[in-house]
Amino acid sequence: MRRTKINLYVSPENNLSTGISKVLSPPSAIDPAATAAELRERLTDALDSRDIIP
Repeated sequence: MRRTKINLYVSPENNLSTGISKVLSPPSAIDPAATAAELRERLTDALDSRDIIP
């Protein structure tokens, strides 16, 4: 039996892409001011690896 390594590294690009998708979906629910603030917060967290998405 062989053990495999689990890659726990998630690239910043994956975190950014998923964060953007979550904030901008659905498009009909976008409130420009609130969406900009939430997008800024999520992207900052993703870049700082505070909000790691599997």
